[in-house]
Amino acid sequence: MLVKINDSLFVHGGFHPELVNEKISLLMINNIFKEHLIETQLEAPRLGMAKFLHTINGPIWYRGYFNEIKATSSEIDRLLAHFDVARIVVGHTSQELVISRYQGKVIGIDTSIKRGHNGEVLFLNGDRKWRGSLQGDVLPLLINGG
Repeated sequence: MLVKINDSLFVHGGFHPELVNEKISLLMINNIFKEHLIETQLEAPRLGMAKFLHTINGPIWYRGYFNEIKATSSEIDRLLAHFDVARIVVGHTSQELVISRYQGKVIGIDTSIKRGHNGEVLFLNGDRKWRGSLQGDVLPLLINGG
């Protein structure tokens, strides 16, 4: 479900800021997902953290960084500190371009390539971040607020 590479955390949807209060690790989240992934194969309904992680506030569905911004900059800073990363890279919420929010601390990479109209990729190399277009153009990652 989640993968941490160097100082970047890659997640499908994102994290609701209240997840920090649970003091749950990435390994714990991944294990809970592994054990409760396919609801029809479970012997009992999802409860507790397994249930929370599969809701709109969990890492599959949370969208509070982009279209309707819900998380504050201080909440993002708390999430980054909790997971010991510099940035969260998110798919799931389609945009036209690879975009950043929260001064580059959250990057959205779902550029709607599935629709065949546009698409971009994100490149990370140490502190350097840039975008690549379908045409092979190298473009700056635009850093903006949130």
